[in-house]
Amino acid sequence: MRAPEYRDLSGDGKEELIVGIEPGQDVLVLWIYTLKGQTVNQVLDVGVTPLSVEVTRRDVVVREPAEFPGYDIRRVYSWDNRSGAMIEKTVSFDELRPTHGRRHKP
Repeated sequence: MRAPEYRDLSGDGKEELIVGIEPGQDVLVLWIYTLKGQTVNQVLDVGVTPLSVEVTRRDVVVREPAEFPGYDIRRVYSWDNRSGAMIEKTVSFDELRPTHGRRHKP
């Protein structure tokens, strides 16, 4: 289990709880919870094979290996006010720079 983090991802001034559990090699289950009134609500439940996970402002950015050599997949999860949850906002394929090589899981 990774150390939990608290960040205001919804923009309401209250921090959400970000939890990552590694049940097996190269797999991370990422959960995010928020408190609405007196109720704890899960707002993200995703399994990934991360090279890196980063929380920037109100986004969670996950980099994963792509199925084809020379590329990584970059997924950005962002708060959606209408659904009241984190949704996958963008998916992009980023070409690896030859000078960096493959990055390793943090």
